[in-house]
Amino acid sequence: MRQKGTWDTIPALLYENMGAETIESIRLQAHLVGARPWDPYSKAKYLDYLRNIQHLTFAQIIDFCGGNRREVENYIQAYQDMEGYYRPLLDSDQDFDHTRFSAFVELQAGRITDALLSHDYTKADFAKWVHDRRLHPLNTVRHIPRILQNARSHEVFLKEGAQEAMRVLDVPSVGVPLAEATLEQLARALCRRITSLEYGDMLRLRGETGSEEKDVLFDAKDAIVGLCEDIASSSNT
Repeated sequence: MRQKGTWDTIPALLYENMGAETIESIRLQAHLVGARPWDPYSKAKYLDYLRNIQHLTFAQIIDFCGGNRREVENYIQAYQDMEGYYRPLLDSDQDFDHTRFSAFVELQAGRITDALLSHDYTKADFAKWVHDRRLHPLNTVRHIPRILQNARSHEVFLKEGAQEAMRVLDVPSVGVPLAEATLEQLARALCRRITSLEYGDMLRLRGETGSEEKDVLFDAKDAIVGLCEDIASSSNT
């Protein structure tokens, strides 16, 4: 709501003779952890500037913006990969799509880069897949190891993209009792079922109250998120 007044003057704090480190500290607090944070690409660009232009230590950057060293390193490397391999594919800067940055963050996972190398692909190939929307939606990046490992899904991926490639991967047969299915089989089947959900069914679930189906879905979400957090925590120790 607009405050009444002439706005001829406004209260302000004026800092004079500030050092570069203090200036960067204020910028970080205002944009990275402030009320209106930067988008991930802009954050990564600034972290790269602090580290490789201003030469701040990782400890200084983490003190300013929180997180941990691995997260900062991954963001900086993802930014450098996007600039080095994705931007040169574009006809102009107007074609640059910063929302595809998340794909390059996923690329920093060791199993993704290992899968590329083991199949004679490079980061340049990966960037072209992002540009050509072979990797769409972007969360399909995490499935690259499975896609490339399977000969048929690998072939489909190169022609039609990750989403179609996922359709040809094995899923548990209807004859397998749920109690005997592995976590991988159950998760894969659930992902496929959710992605094929009709819009009308989603609206039905949204409108229902006291629905057992809805309650079970949220229970499953809590269980999966908890497991993934435990796995991520153990991998960072």
